[in-house]
Amino acid sequence: MTKKDETVSAESKYKMKAPSVTFIACLVIATVIWLFSTLSKEYTQTLEYRVSCYDLPANKQVATLSDSILNLRFTTRGFNFMHPKYSDNKLEIGLSVTTLTQNSTKRNVYTLNRRTLTEYIKTQPGFDGAFDEVVSPESITIYLK
Repeated sequence: MTKKDETVSAESKYKMKAPSVTFIACLVIATVIWLFSTLSKEYTQTLEYRVSCYDLPANKQVATLSDSILNLRFTTRGFNFMHPKYSDNKLEIGLSVTTLTQNSTKRNVYTLNRRTLTEYIKTQPGFDGAFDEVVSPESITIYLK
């Protein structure tokens, strides 16, 4: 055997073969199927929303809120959670004080429980059928001056 033959056989011994096109195509198809099946499942996610108040009674302003964050639970398919409205870091919800307190006899302090807040939020635009409920706090108290 000549030196050239030894070099060729040494190179071929350590050379890796490229994967076939069929293998790569099958790998891509399997990945796409896995991705679609994973994202088509229903998921539950809790998001933090900063609370702001608007539509105040005449000659009143918000003095303080007992809690400035609402934890809201959403249940929807994985594809829907990719929407920017679920991934924005500055999530905010506005509470209409006049609407929420229209049946109250109090003048300066209003306490809203989870059930009242959940019903109110379900009527707000932008909160589609994915919104389930307010997780916490149990209630929010609005102090006006």
